[in-house]
Amino acid sequence: MGEREEELPRPRSARDWVVVGGGVVLLAVSFRPWWGTTVAHRGSFGSGLYETSASAWAASSYWSLAVVLGVAAAGLWVADRPGVDWRRHGRVLAAGALLVALGLTAWQLYKATPSVYCGGRCAARSTVVARSAADAARERARIGAIRRDHLLLHKGIGYDSGLRPGLYLGLATLAVMLLAAGTAVLSPRPAP
Repeated sequence: MGEREEELPRPRSARDWVVVGGGVVLLAVSFRPWWGTTVAHRGSFGSGLYETSASAWAASSYWSLAVVLGVAAAGLWVADRPGVDWRRHGRVLAAGALLVALGLTAWQLYKATPSVYCGGRCAARSTVVARSAADAARERARIGAIRRDHLLLHKGIGYDSGLRPGLYLGLATLAVMLLAAGTAVLSPRPAP
């Protein structure tokens, strides 16, 4: 009877719901735009803005892995049980996974800065000479394309490449999950 009682899950607290709910929110947010480019165009074929955006899955391997780790952390949090197997460490593993996920997200942002990406010598200028509207559209799409894992923060005349709202939501979700998990793991446990 004593062993059976030890395998029962711990009572759920508000922190538990924040971590598990955060995993669900993070998965949903990962499909929103995290990165985007905007190319301004004008000419005899018209003028306007050509915008492209990419989710965490399409923009960066680091962000994809961070989302997977965040969702896995929520699963580890739910799997946590007192006992002798690996599940007794579920909360610690979840907090560690969230810390790594936040680090991966920050690392991709650091890599996207011009000083790191190209040693501070980045220049983005483009002139499109097109004979038809179809050629102009193809060139705008080529210039504004997002290449996975080749992200560069850039703001210039006629060209903008950078962060989109999904990234901010993803970072906030990971930070709140880590805060809830960290405080739960580091708080003293009551004596049995």
